[in-house]
Amino acid sequence: MSPNPNAIAASDAFHLPLTSVMAAGIIPAIFGLIFTYFLAKRLIHKGTMVQENEVLVK
Repeated sequence: MSPNPNAIAASDAFHLPLTSVMAAGIIPAIFGLIFTYFLAKRLIHKGTMVQENEVLVK
């Protein structure tokens, strides 16, 4: 987790160490990663495949 401006502002406002605020973001990040994985697996076969004759080569 990078120290973005929101994390810095939260650590200053609540008088907490920046590392604690950044570490608190790990759990939501794990859930986001799991959700993204399942969403990508569900959408992998949606749409149509690009055919070779549709590709423009410059």
